[in-house]
Amino acid sequence: MITEITMKNVATYNQVGVKIEGLKRLNYFFGNNGSGKSTIAKYLQSLVIDDPENKYSSCLKDNYNPMQEEILVFNQDFVERNFRQSQTLKGVFSLNQKNAEIDKQIKVNEEAITNKLKTKNELEERNDILDKQKIQHRKELTDKCFGKRKIFSSFLRIQLDHKGSAKNNLEKLETIIQNNSIVKPEFRTLNDLYKKLYEDNLSNIDISLDIQLFDELLQKHNELSVLLQEVIVGKEDVQLAKLINEFGLKSWVAQGKVFLEKTKVVCPFCQKETIDDDFISQLNDIFDESSKQKIDKIKSEKIIYENTFKRVLQNIQAVYEKYNVKNIVSNLQMSLKTIYDTNLKIISDKINAPNERKTLGDITESFKDILLKINKEIENNNNLVSSLDTQKKSLGKQIWDYIALDCKDDILKSQKDVEETNGIITKNKAEIEKLLTEMQQLQQENTALRGKTVNTTEAVYNINQILKNSGFMGFEINEQNKENNISRYYLSRNSEVLEENIFNSLSEGESNFISFLYFYQLCLGTTDIQGSSEKKKIIVIDDPVSSMDSQVLFIVSTLINRLIEYKGKTEKQVFLNGNFEQVFILTHNYYFYKEVAMQKRPICKSQQHYLVEKSEINETYIKQREYKECDDYALMWQTIKEAKGKLPDANKEQNILLANLFRRILESYANFIGLGTDAWATVLVDDNKDTIDHYLKVAFISMINDESHKVSPFDNFYFQKIHNANPSKLFEVFESIFNTIGKEHYDRMMETNKL
Repeated sequence: MITEITMKNVATYNQVGVKIEGLKRLNYFFGNNGSGKSTIAKYLQSLVIDDPENKYSSCLKDNYNPMQEEILVFNQDFVERNFRQSQTLKGVFSLNQKNAEIDKQIKVNEEAITNKLKTKNELEERNDILDKQKIQHRKELTDKCFGKRKIFSSFLRIQLDHKGSAKNNLEKLETIIQNNSIVKPEFRTLNDLYKKLYEDNLSNIDISLDIQLFDELLQKHNELSVLLQEVIVGKEDVQLAKLINEFGLKSWVAQGKVFLEKTKVVCPFCQKETIDDDFISQLNDIFDESSKQKIDKIKSEKIIYENTFKRVLQNIQAVYEKYNVKNIVSNLQMSLKTIYDTNLKIISDKINAPNERKTLGDITESFKDILLKINKEIENNNNLVSSLDTQKKSLGKQIWDYIALDCKDDILKSQKDVEETNGIITKNKAEIEKLLTEMQQLQQENTALRGKTVNTTEAVYNINQILKNSGFMGFEINEQNKENNISRYYLSRNSEVLEENIFNSLSEGESNFISFLYFYQLCLGTTDIQGSSEKKKIIVIDDPVSSMDSQVLFIVSTLINRLIEYKGKTEKQVFLNGNFEQVFILTHNYYFYKEVAMQKRPICKSQQHYLVEKSEINETYIKQREYKECDDYALMWQTIKEAKGKLPDANKEQNILLANLFRRILESYANFIGLGTDAWATVLVDDNKDTIDHYLKVAFISMINDESHKVSPFDNFYFQKIHNANPSKLFEVFESIFNTIGKEHYDRMMETNKL
């Protein structure tokens, strides 16, 4: 049962929404035309009929179960859908009460189908879950193998197969790990090769380091090292030499001698003319010709060493300009340049202080190893350049091998899990196929059983009887044919053969009335031969008396009162018809509202009343209201007084309205004065039972006591008497009854003294 509805963002309902809370078994909605009632009915209709424009997507409902409940809506859409858009009527199906055993078997089969369907749905749901788990596991495995791995950030310039594609290449990895002979490459090796192929801007290098020139440098270096280790001195027997050697002043004196050669007599130390020929002679002896030759040798070797070193550095600079991966060439260049500068100074120091041993900065064989390594890398570079495409392709394969073998354990585990999951899914599918076969067999059996219980004769008879008794003497419904065991009907006029669009020739009130009669039969039965008999019905009736005259209004309200009857004196909260779950009645007609909501009638007491109105800004709002019987007693007297004033020209078609007003007045007055149920018999006791007046009185009293006497207003005997009577005769009978129970009251209300 629907317990709450929210109307939102449709028609005159705003975006905030209007909540209809507290819904019960029987719900009344009263409001003027255009206030928003029909929108509620159309929303409920959209729950069972497609809403192609998606108008009601924002609306909500609580506790509606389409598997257990079906919604039937009577409104103008129903009229158009079932009559105006079709030449024929769908058959109305109802189960044959005499075939109780067949009905019982159908229910047993339906219960079995429901249980099997539930099991089937559970298995399908389980398989869906397993399929989703497989997809999720596949996604997780994909993330492990391809997501945020260092290998991808390290090889950004390689277009691996998986990149830029929705398809993952797990299949490729799975194929690779099948080859047990593949060895996982080292990541560092791959990274170095990648940088060479993609980041080092490889080009052919047409120069290399001159190893022979470097060997020459080593040779000169070794030769100089020997010379610098020799202590170069002059004659040692000179008196002055003893003093110089004793105080270790030879280097100092040697420097002073250079200045002395310029000044001749002025001492370069004390700056006085103390130098004589003897002193100069002693100095020359100390620094003799042999020492000078050795120093000159060092000087000449220095020049060769310096030039050779420069050529080596120039060669390195030339290579540096074209190749310097990882700064290997520049580092070599800086190291050798430092040694070069240091050694030149050491050699100069030796020349200035020949008696001191000097040691050159070492140029070891390790430097030669570096040169050879650089040349090898240049060679490898040139080889890569000449086979670049092949090398890139090979690198891509090695990367795939690395990824596959790195993910091998995860892939194998996933494959095992998938194999187990597929086994469960296959088993479930086999069980589902078995259940489908069993359900199909049960459905076929039920189809055969329903074929035996389908009966439209009673429904058609009921509709035609109500048409006849309501004054629609020129129309009736006839069966045209059957399709899939569903009867098709057409409206005929005066028993003529099928006419074109006869339904469209009816007035709006007439077509609405016939449409409602058809709907009434739908509520009692079903038009769906495959329909599930255990579904409870939610009935929605939207302004059924639109454009109807008062006679038809009375008939419709009486039919609705029958639909909403409560079950019994102790079960007033449920409907007499056990197939009814809930009823919605929406109307703008105040008289009709009072007729179908009259609390004195045995209608379901689980009810709620709502007032539907529009605000000044044309937005609908709904509020609950307490239903109160309206005191329109004087209004009813005024109505019949006006009708009596039109006699004798009153139309017989008004008889039902008049009779209903007479009934209401008599019932109200009798209750007011405390007239017991037995007192109605006094009204008839002295009547001549052979007159029309007597039968009209009986009809009135039967209408008043409908529930206690169980006399239907559609009973041919009583109904036809009232319907066919002269309106003047009805007034006479009404007055006659009041002459028995309250003549003075009648005279006062009808103002007969003024006549």
